[in-house]
Amino acid sequence: NSLHFDDISHLTIRLLQNPEVCAELRGQYDYIFVDEYQDSNKIQEYIISSIAREDNLFFVGDVKQSIYRFRQADPTLFIEKLHTYSHGMGSIVHLNNNFRSHGDILDAVNLIFSKVMKEEILELEYDADAMLYPAPDSWQTRANKEECTCEDSSCMGKGISAVELLVLKQEKEEDEETEED
Repeated sequence: NSLHFDDISHLTIRLLQNPEVCAELRGQYDYIFVDEYQDSNKIQEYIISSIAREDNLFFVGDVKQSIYRFRQADPTLFIEKLHTYSHGMGSIVHLNNNFRSHGDILDAVNLIFSKVMKEEILELEYDADAMLYPAPDSWQTRANKEECTCEDSSCMGKGISAVELLVLKQEKEEDEETEED
């Protein structure tokens, strides 16, 4: 007397074949937010489209990160939405400011991905919208400036780069830990 996730999904589909159920559910939700949409499958797409209105869907995803094809994820669903929305049927916001990696690493990633990620091969063109860029005012962009732009008074005006400061702080913390032992 138990149900698995697949059972619940298929029972939901049976329920949604009733237009009255769909209409009632459609009226209950102001917004539908779908995260990691690149890993959605056709069953999930059917459920979403059955209860959504034209004005209440919000998808977040990155098709380059799709990893669940072995669970029937279909990244072409994401790609189809991307094409539909880019032709005026919705809005697209590209979140390609990277807060984690140094600009040199991003340049290397962008170079390699732009060579191998081609639409005819991977269903995706790695273009300027897909590329990653150092986020403004992040440590990556600060590291490329001649002087530290942080507000740490120990380095202000001394011409210490942000990367040097990070290393100095790490060394200082390690020294303090050693003294405590």
